[in-house]
Amino acid sequence: MPEPIDESHDDFSHVLVGGYPGEVIVRIEATRISVSEFSLVWEGPHTSVVHPILVAKLNWKKLPLDQIISALQKLIQKTSETRKAKYQTCELCHESNPPEWMMGGHVCHSCAEKHYGVVF
Repeated sequence: MPEPIDESHDDFSHVLVGGYPGEVIVRIEATRISVSEFSLVWEGPHTSVVHPILVAKLNWKKLPLDQIISALQKLIQKTSETRKAKYQTCELCHESNPPEWMMGGHVCHSCAEKHYGVVF
């Protein structure tokens, strides 16, 4: 998993979110493990909601441990690469940012605030 790893859990699952900004989400449940690409949607100027993009589900109770580990490693790596491929470079600061941190795909939110007076 990409670092840092944020962990959370509820009564039904254990969730790991790898990377900052988020790249990969792994959800471990009683009989399966799912791997998703991290995706964020802005529902308002200060309200973001994570909307995972499901990549695969593994029924971990029916597979040998070595196969599960191998499959998870490959899925996590590929999902991380897919997420990073969506990053865009800000025209002003030249930083690479995830798409949800960009305004119109050309300027990051930070630079939009600094240089154009945009208030989020």
